[in-house]
Amino acid sequence: MCCRAPSWPVRAGPCCGWCRGTGERRVFSQPSRGLRCAGRLVRARPRHSHQVDSSCARSDQNYPSVLAASKKWRLTDVSCSRARTAALTGSQGSLTPQVEALTRRTDVVTVTVGGKDLGFSNNLATCGKPAATDPTGNPCQAFFTGVGTDQPAEQINNITSNISSSLQEIRRRAPRAKVVVVGHPDLFPDNGVGCTSATVPLAAGDFAYLRDTEKKLNAMPASQAHAGGARYIDTYTPTIGHDMCQPAG
Repeated sequence: MCCRAPSWPVRAGPCCGWCRGTGERRVFSQPSRGLRCAGRLVRARPRHSHQVDSSCARSDQNYPSVLAASKKWRLTDVSCSRARTAALTGSQGSLTPQVEALTRRTDVVTVTVGGKDLGFSNNLATCGKPAATDPTGNPCQAFFTGVGTDQPAEQINNITSNISSSLQEIRRRAPRAKVVVVGHPDLFPDNGVGCTSATVPLAAGDFAYLRDTEKKLNAMPASQAHAGGARYIDTYTPTIGHDMCQPAG
């Protein structure tokens, strides 16, 4: 995303950290999976009414747009609800690599990745089916670990190199930019206590497993951000208590 900010030190807030403006600021926002959580949508915000790109289900109410508007920055947003981590540096269908939106004048880059690679939405749908006949057990965990390995954890490990190489490419294309990796907010009760119901059709014993899976999904890009000289913004901790088991609003 490309932004314009005033020429004094500005606090970019929870998504971009501290930045210093010197006239024009260019901020780039990378692709990610929009995840729905307790009535809130993250990143591209699919199914939100303010759609500005139907092919990516991108909304003008996603966090890069809200941040840019609050700071009066000029935004170029290439986030996409169907993009995987590979789409950062490679083509995905008709989409060009998102890093092509970067220039040497880019000042801030925000990145949120991993959910689409993990197939989080599909996994939740898969978990909901056996919960109907085993609402107090952990059928989802049994399904994903039944072959002797934790499949979601393995998928997270498999995309580690993609994120590492993507951060290196971002740094190469935008050497002066502040690069910020933004984590996923709390989706499941942090205490592991479930809320099995018609609106949250997950088995009671699976909430802790899904919580731990999301924590792994956050931990991996956090470690890559630190290793690559980027800043990681933890959105999980401040959103504890605003998970899918809480009332919307």
